[in-house]
Amino acid sequence: MKTIGLVETSNIYKLRMEHLFKEYHLNIENIQANANLPTIFKLHNKHLDLLIIDMDVISELFGDVLTAIVNNKLSKDFPFVIICSSMTKKDLIYFANLGIEDIILKPFTDLDLMAKVLKYTSAPTFKYLDDNHSSEPVSTNLLVWRDELSVHDSVIDQEHQLIIEKFNHLYDLMKNGKGHKYYPQLLEFLNQYIETHFSNEEALQTSINYPLYEEHKMLHKAFTDQIKTIVRDHDPENVSNQALISINLFLKNWLLHHILTEDMKISHFIKENNLEK
Repeated sequence: MKTIGLVETSNIYKLRMEHLFKEYHLNIENIQANANLPTIFKLHNKHLDLLIIDMDVISELFGDVLTAIVNNKLSKDFPFVIICSSMTKKDLIYFANLGIEDIILKPFTDLDLMAKVLKYTSAPTFKYLDDNHSSEPVSTNLLVWRDELSVHDSVIDQEHQLIIEKFNHLYDLMKNGKGHKYYPQLLEFLNQYIETHFSNEEALQTSINYPLYEEHKMLHKAFTDQIKTIVRDHDPENVSNQALISINLFLKNWLLHHILTEDMKISHFIKENNLEK
């Protein structure tokens, strides 16, 4: 089970996150806001999978936080989520240069938070040991369909469940070194899926006069272009380890970011306007 370190003094936010993470089968380790920051980083490296820091509760140590981050040479293997009430452009640039892009401004919704958290604690990634198709799973968590992911349309929900099922199947096969054989079938599925699912989703948005339709349609086009690039650049009959990793991470990012953020906007619009079927 994944463990999240939380630097937070507000009981309201702390209890809220503890309850939410429990629903997602995530552990939480509360860390004192006045703890020595390098010590926190060492703790993180040992057994924490993600560190969430509420900058408001350690505002007087803000400079120390930045210094400690620099001294510890942050990498993608050291994920942070920063929570704060406000952040200047200068702060954003500084964090971006450090590789920290997961910043949540208050007030935030549960979905805002989980869209960031699940990037590091839900979908599996793999580190290949050699070129002989052997692999070592870094994570054993699969993606699980939850009622909270519903957009209140049975067809769209079923299609979302289907692509989650395909992702989990890819994970199982990669874990056992058999993902290469599944790759051609997966690409064929994705080619069909993007035509059918995006068409259905855009039809739904048109039927409810969804105000972000054009913006959402552009995201679909970007996804379609990426799939076509993957198909063009990789021979499905002679797929490399890197290609498998790429498609795995590509689906992970799509599922966690698009469904949890963009598609949830549709869900909120439907609920707010009493358009549920």
